[in-house]
Amino acid sequence: MPPGLVWEASVVVDGQTRARLRCEAGRSRLMRDLAANVSKLNGLHQVGVRLELVAG
Repeated sequence: MPPGLVWEASVVVDGQTRARLRCEAGRSRLMRDLAANVSKLNGLHQVGVRLELVAG
């Protein structure tokens, strides 16, 4: 991995990031560390998980 970059995983609801976590090269994180509070939402929503390299 190029220096200065880290992996970022995020939960996206309706195009808006609701939770994120970062992981540096050579480390591991469990996805159970990633949770978004959506208790106030009701109805149908588009939900996704995004994994990208970002500047650390």
